[in-house]
Amino acid sequence: MELELNNGIFEYKIDEKPYQKGNYTITGEIIIFTYTHMFGDWIGLKSNYYTISELNEMTWFFDTFPSQSINFFSINDNILDLRSEYETRKYIRK
Repeated sequence: MELELNNGIFEYKIDEKPYQKGNYTITGEIIIFTYTHMFGDWIGLKSNYYTISELNEMTWFFDTFPSQSINFFSINDNILDLRSEYETRKYIRK
């Protein structure tokens, strides 16, 4: 999984294919991702981004989709570590 961060906006990609995007805020060692869009290919829809609101209207799946992810983060050299209550991920800066 690839994570792009740029001035408060993020995008996740899997194998270079869009997955999710939204906004992020940083306070101290906490980064909060607010999901605003998901790419349709991952859930059997057309190949474009859909807002979470659009998806909530189209399918039951997104009734329980979390709107935010709260993570502790640290940066060591070129490695970003994200730790949530569910998982730990590492991203290497390109």
